[in-house]
Amino acid sequence: MVERYILPRTDSIIVSTLIAQAPRREVNGIPTPKIEKILVDVFADDERFFVFQGQELEYISNDIFERYWISEKTLFRYAERRKVGRKLRGFINQKTDVQLLQYGETQK
Repeated sequence: MVERYILPRTDSIIVSTLIAQAPRREVNGIPTPKIEKILVDVFADDERFFVFQGQELEYISNDIFERYWISEKTLFRYAERRKVGRKLRGFINQKTDVQLLQYGETQK
């Protein structure tokens, strides 16, 4: 389905259900995912976001941590909810240039 309907277009939008307690914020009254949620979802759902795996995911992760203030607490709380917390931490520590703090929040 992704290859047939999404990849050929440059303006595709994927709409999916919002997981309870997912990091989100209101923008003009519309619930919008926080960057932490997007990063975890791309990491956890490798079938849906297969084009962003491997080296591309490393680049995306480095870029997000460089450009945005990321709450490690929010990131890993949601990652644990998606059952990928340990795997995500290992990926970030081994495959990216991001320096995580053990506790609290970080900004690179």
